[in-house]
Amino acid sequence: MADKAGQSLLSEESDSLSPLPSAHRQGLVAIAALAGLSLVSSTLTLSYLTIKLVRWHFRTRKTLTSAADDFLEVPFAGEELRAREPAKPPAKAHPNQFLVLIFNLLLADIHQAAAFLINAVWAGQNSIDVQSRACFAQGWLVSTGDLASSFFITAIAVHTYLAVVRSYKPPQWVVYLSVVGLWLLNYLLAVIGPAITRNGRDHGGFYVRAAAWVSQEPPSY
Repeated sequence: MADKAGQSLLSEESDSLSPLPSAHRQGLVAIAALAGLSLVSSTLTLSYLTIKLVRWHFRTRKTLTSAADDFLEVPFAGEELRAREPAKPPAKAHPNQFLVLIFNLLLADIHQAAAFLINAVWAGQNSIDVQSRACFAQGWLVSTGDLASSFFITAIAVHTYLAVVRSYKPPQWVVYLSVVGLWLLNYLLAVIGPAITRNGRDHGGFYVRAAAWVSQEPPSY
């Protein structure tokens, strides 16, 4: 972004770069290739876990329904009721809490992989344009992906500590509430910066080039 005099408000390290140095372009190609591999593997793993969880849900639901029917069934022998001690109604099953956290960590990894896959755009056009939509998309995905990954790695570490050291298993609703809260906080923090700076309008942009690719503008203002 340029000021009224036509001069860029960004430093040389943060402004658009065209053409790309040969080594820079080759590095972006390598990173984009690894990001594509990461995106495919993470998406396949996430899809596999999703299918397994959906099948588990319906299988467990069917099992619980069958068990509840057996519990409510009143058998007769001739005209006399056979007395029997009824079994306790089945408890509601929940998915493994650790698996729930891993599921969300994979979502965060997909954000990161998608962000670095955009390096293929820079390599393809032989330039990094900080005013393009691809620039904003990469900056946004880098911010949300890195933060979400940190959140859920921390959540897994805390959960492991509670389970192994304290022998404590949090209630299922606490895990679900924590997951929703972390994602909301992640996106809230990602929105606040561009919102209060009007996408960095007075400083050349909020998401700009960070030497090699696009990230958040360094806090120089």
